[in-house]
This record gives sequence, structure tokens and C-alpha cells, in this order.
Amino acid sequence: MRFPRIVFLHIGREIVVNTGLGLFAITSVLVSQHLLRRLDNLTMAGFTLADLGEALRCLVPMLAAYAAPAAFLFGALLAIRRLASDSEILALRSCGLGLSSLVLPTLALGALVAAVSAWLMISVEHRARLDLLRLFTAVAVRGGILEPRRFREFGGRISYVEGRD
Repeated sequence: MRFPRIVFLHIGREIVVNTGLGLFAITSVLVSQHLLRRLDNLTMAGFTLADLGEALRCLVPMLAAYAAPAAFLFGALLAIRRLASDSEILALRSCGLGLSSLVLPTLALGALVAAVSAWLMISVEHRARLDLLRLFTAVAVRGGILEPRRFREFGGRISYVEGRD
């Protein structure tokens, strides 16, 4: 029996579209949650719009690594549900194609999502965390929040700077 390439591409496209929608939604929620939790401390430190763009550049890859598997699950379930409700799975089975025609594209895309997520966690996340730490340090130094010989409370911690160059 020949490999059903057109069915594979149709199911794969359906899963990819729904996964992209889920990835955008989940990543947006995670990024806004992380930024809103620290927004008062950041604005007090002198956070600008350019700093916000840099923070988003660091946060999105970090959080996309955790959002991608959930988004893929959402996309696969939504695609299979739509295929079942439109009776396309029944049409596939009546043409002699079994459930393997649904499983193969889902497993292939799942392996791709797992590889991308692993790459993001192993390579990209550490650099993004370091860049974010450097950004927050630069904002704190630039913003005048750290004044010499004065105690300041920042994020629930009290800091004291003896001198500032």
C-alpha cells in the first residue's frame, strides 16, 4: 500500500494551524503574567519601552519552550476533534486507511515539537536568562534606584550600596 501523502499533509496542516494558535495564546498569557507580576518594581527602577522590548526578546523563547508541548496537545486534540466532527475520519476509514494515517502525522509533529522544545531549553534559555539578568542590572544601575549610603527596598529585599561609580 502506498503512503497517503496528501492525507498526511492535510492532517499535519490542520495540527500546525491549531498548534500555532495555541502557542500564541499560551505564550501571551505566560509573558503577560511574568511581566505584570514585576511591573511595579520595574517601573520604579526606570524601565523604558526599549527595555520592555528587550525583556520580551528574552522572555518569549524561555516561555515558549514550556508552552510548546501544551500548545501541541491543544492543536492535535482540536484537529482530530474537527476531523471527527466533519466525518473525515469516517471517510478515511471507508477508503481503507486506518488510524495510522492519523497517528503518523501526529507523532512526526510531536517529535519535531519535542526537539524544538529541547533545543530551546538546552541552548536558548540559559542565554536568555543571562541577558535578562544583565538587562535588570543595567536598569537598576541606570535608573538611580541604587543610591550610595542609602537603604532601598526593591522586590521585597533591602539593599544597601556603599558607593556607585
